[in-house]
Amino acid sequence: MRAGDIAWLSLEHIKKRKVRSTLVMLGIALGVLAMSSIMYISLGFEENIKMNMEGMFNVKTIWVVSLFSEQPLKDVRVIDDIKSIPHVEVASPALLVPVSVRYGGESADEVLLIAVEHSKIRHVWGNLYKPKIGSIPSDTDKLSVVVGSALAERLGIRSIGESVKIIFTVEYDGKEIPVEKNLYVAAILDTTGVNLAGVDIDYSLFMSLVGFYDMIKSSEAMPQELKDTYINKFNIVTVHVSDAKYVDDVGEAIKWLLGDVRVVALKYYARAVYGVLGIFKGLLMALAIIALLVAGISVLNTMQTSVRERIHEIGIMKAIGTGSSTILGLFLAEALWMGIVGSILGLVMGILVSLILAPFLGSVIQFGVLLYVQVQPKFPMEWVIGPIVFGVLTSLGFSAVPSYRASKLDPVVALRTL
Repeated sequence: MRAGDIAWLSLEHIKKRKVRSTLVMLGIALGVLAMSSIMYISLGFEENIKMNMEGMFNVKTIWVVSLFSEQPLKDVRVIDDIKSIPHVEVASPALLVPVSVRYGGESADEVLLIAVEHSKIRHVWGNLYKPKIGSIPSDTDKLSVVVGSALAERLGIRSIGESVKIIFTVEYDGKEIPVEKNLYVAAILDTTGVNLAGVDIDYSLFMSLVGFYDMIKSSEAMPQELKDTYINKFNIVTVHVSDAKYVDDVGEAIKWLLGDVRVVALKYYARAVYGVLGIFKGLLMALAIIALLVAGISVLNTMQTSVRERIHEIGIMKAIGTGSSTILGLFLAEALWMGIVGSILGLVMGILVSLILAPFLGSVIQFGVLLYVQVQPKFPMEWVIGPIVFGVLTSLGFSAVPSYRASKLDPVVALRTL
C-alpha cells in the first residue's frame, strides 16, 4: 500500500473516532503547552535576571571588610599600597559607623553611616548607587547625604533638600560622647534589596569621606586622641580590577597586605544566582517532561483500546493479503497525525499562555527581593520547533508497542472475534 493511501486511511480512522482522538490530541497539546510556555517564560526570566545582574553587580569589584568590628581602623595611606597591586584600577576607602538619625518627629537608630568617595563608588557600584530622586553630591561636599530607600521611607523623607540630624556616639574613658551634625538630603537611592558583607544599602546613609573627617575634627566634645582614631582612617575598601579573572589573585594579595580582612567578590554573588537559575530551569523542564509523559500514557491507552476494537478489521486485512508493515504503518500514521495536530495546537496555546502570564509573573517574582524582574518571553527557533518534535516523538513512541502488536496479530485468531 502506498504511503499516501496509508495517510488517508489513518486520517479516516481518526475521523470515525472523533471524541477519543480529540481527547488524545488535547492530552498531547497540554503536554506541549506546559513544555513550551514554561520554557518561553523561563528563558525570558533568565535573560532579564542576567541583565539585572550585570547592571547591578560589577563582577570586577571586590569589597574588603575588616574581619572583626573591634579591629583598629586602617590608615588611608594603605590605599596607595592596594593601588600598587597588579590589575587594580580603583581602590576607594570608606568608613562605616553606626549612627542615629533624626528627621522631624521621626528617628532611626542603628543606621549605618557610610563615608565614601562618591565619584568612585558611583563608578564602581553602578546601579547599586543610582539615585531615585536628586543627584549624587561631589566628593568635597561636606554637608550633604545620600539616603537609602528603606531609611527614607522609615523616616518619611519624600524630597531632597530636607535637613536631617545624625548622631554618632562613641565611648571614651567610660563615657559616651555624642557627635551631632545637621546635613541635607542630596539624593534618595533606588531600592536595591542588596545586603553585601552585612551592609544593607537600602537602610544606610552615605556622606563624603572628607565630610565625616571634618565632622570629627570640628567636634568639641571629642578629645584629640579619640579624633585621631577616626581621621584619615577606613574600615572598608572597594577595589575595582581590570578584569574579572584577576579578582581572586587581587583578593589574596589584599589579604596578605591588610591581614585580618574578609574579601567579598561580587562575581560570586552573580555565580550563585546563575546556579539557582539553572536549578530553577531544570525543575521547570522536569515538570514539563512529566506533563508530556502523562500525555504519552493517554496515547498508549487509546492505541491499545483502538487495537482491541479493530482486531476483526485487522484479521480481514491480513486475510486479503495486507502485510504486517502496512498494518504497522496505519497505526503509526494515526499516532503521527494526532501528534502533529496536538503539538501544533499545544505550541500555539503555549505561546499565548506565556504572553498572557508573563506580565503578571513579572510583578510577583522578586529574586529574594534582590532583583525586580520584568519577564518578557523569548521564542528562539529551536524552542518553537523543539516542542513539536517532542510532542510527535512522544505520540509515536507510546504508540509503537500497540502498533507492533497489531501488525503481528495472527489473522486466524483475529477473525475468531467476528
